Amino acid sequence: MAIAMIRSIFGLPGTAVVAADHIASGVLVSKVPVGGSDEVGQLLARMGNMRQ
Repeated sequence: MAIAMIRSIFGLPGTAVVAADHIASGVLVSKVPVGGSDEVGQLLARMGNMRQ
């Protein structure tokens, strides 16, 4: 259970960085992970909108 919690904390921002790199380089086919209602989740939602 602790490992899942650690992955949820550190995995999402790492995935968001990869998605941001793809968007920045013009690769718009990569999916942006869905986040929560916190600031990271709001950032991911806006990144998903940029991709469309």
